[in-house]
Parts: sequence; C-alpha cells; structure tokens
Amino acid sequence: SCDDYSKSDEEKIKNTNGLEKLTALTYLSVVGNQLVNLDVSKNTALTYLAASSNQLVNLDVSKNTALTYLVASSNQLVNLDVSKNTSLTQLSVDSNKLTSLDVSKNTALTHLYASSNQLTNLDVNNNTSLTQLSVDSNKLTSLDLSNNTALTYLYASSNQLVNLDVSKNTALT
Repeated sequence: SCDDYSKSDEEKIKNTNGLEKLTALTYLSVVGNQLVNLDVSKNTALTYLAASSNQLVNLDVSKNTALTYLVASSNQLVNLDVSKNTSLTQLSVDSNKLTSLDVSKNTALTHLYASSNQLTNLDVNNNTSLTQLSVDSNKLTSLDLSNNTALTYLYASSNQLVNLDVSKNTALT
C-alpha cells in the first residue's frame, strides 16, 4: 500500500517505475498521491486496485482480467474501459470526468459508484446483482432499474431525470 494522505506533496509518489516487475502482485493501493500515469498492464494477477485521489487522466485495466475491486475515484478520467474486467464486483469512479461508462459485461457487479461525473446515459440492465448504485450529480436523463431487483441502496439525485420507476426495486429501504 502506497497511500498516505498525511505526507507532504514532496513525499508523495509521483511515478510507479518498477511496478511492471511485480507481475504476481494481487493488491495495489496508491491512493492519495500525485500520479498522472499508472501502468498496470504487466500486473495481470491484480484482484484489487485502489488508485483514488491522484491525477490520472487514463487508466488501462484491459489486461487486469482478475480484478474484482477497482476504485479510481477523484481523478481526471475521461473514459474507462472495464469490458475485459468481467469479475468486477465493486467499481468506484466517483468524481472524474466520465461522459460514458459501459458496465454491460460486468455482470458480477454488486457495487457501482459513479457520482459526480458527466454521464448522460448508464445502462445497468445486465447488472442484476447490483445492491448499491450511486450515480448522483451526473447528467442522466433516464435510468432503467427494472432488472436491478437486488438494489438496497440508490442515490441518483442531481441529474436530469424526469421519471424514475423503482416499483420493481422492492429491496430498497
């Protein structure tokens, strides 16, 4: 774990040179640093990646097919392709600049946090295992939750939703 909010800017990690040599690495946390780039393409055994509170503009996780947990909140991401990460159960990408997010292949997702982005559309029809969904502060005009009957937590305020049908989401409390 390389995260430490208490460090001064001079003490924070600014690059991850050498990370490519740790090919058997399964857990990586680099939260709260000053990373602009993070190359995890050689870390194919990763199941847990936490890279929040950096300055990442791009994050390529296409080679990290074993990922079950990905947190990349509070960065500068404009796109994120998680189509190869079919084992993901938790995805957190709050506070980025995402205009789209395709989670159609992430059928194991139970937790999806994508608040404070610029999403105009989000299709969660294939994510029938979702129990928690947070998509507030986006630009969503519609949100179909009819297949998400396991939802127990929903936060969708501050969007452009005119109608939100939760009649099939009987687990919501």
